[in-house]
Amino acid sequence: MEHVPEGLLLWEPPAALREKCELSAFMAWLARREGRSFHDYHQLWLWSVENLASFWAALSEYFHVRFHTAPQTV
Repeated sequence: MEHVPEGLLLWEPPAALREKCELSAFMAWLARREGRSFHDYHQLWLWSVENLASFWAALSEYFHVRFHTAPQTV
């Protein structure tokens, strides 16, 4: 098996596929809802790990997750 250096990008989906995927739709929805743009996955990831509560609240709202009781912590 060939060694792959850590952090090396092995594959990236074509632009046409990225534009139509659910992740892109979520990022566009966040831009409208939060007033912030995420130009790529890395920017979204940074926001998600720096703002856990906001990220998970947005994700559950976007995907219409219903809770029996409101979450107390993330």
